[in-house]
Amino acid sequence: EYEATRRVEALRTAFEHYAIAAEKGHPDAQINYALALIDGAPSAGVAADAKRAIELLEEASANGSSSASRALGQILLNGHASIPSDPPQALRHFLKAANDGDAIAAEYAGKLLVRGERGIERNVAQARSLFERSISIEPRPDVYL
Repeated sequence: EYEATRRVEALRTAFEHYAIAAEKGHPDAQINYALALIDGAPSAGVAADAKRAIELLEEASANGSSSASRALGQILLNGHASIPSDPPQALRHFLKAANDGDAIAAEYAGKLLVRGERGIERNVAQARSLFERSISIEPRPDVYL
């Protein structure tokens, strides 16, 4: 019980530090705190606040964080909690992350463009280009052309 209490206290302190750093505009802190806000962490004193989470991710994305852009894309692709699904917006964020050098986002965008569904126009040529970019950034055997 003592160890569990210490872990909760450490987690609460970590989230407090993330919140402070996030408000100061540190992209990694914005991402980590935003991901905590999406579902909340009640035991650590973090209430769910999806609207604020999206704001933090958008700010980090606007400041060049490809990880934030990819996180936004993932959240918007299928929706989450009070955030509705918006695949075309998800694609926009994946493309931004891909342009910022994120191999995984390039792959996600390519998959969306190959399928061409859920409000996204099919574009096999652009998808192929994104797959090629993905493997040029980070070669992986699971990405096939």
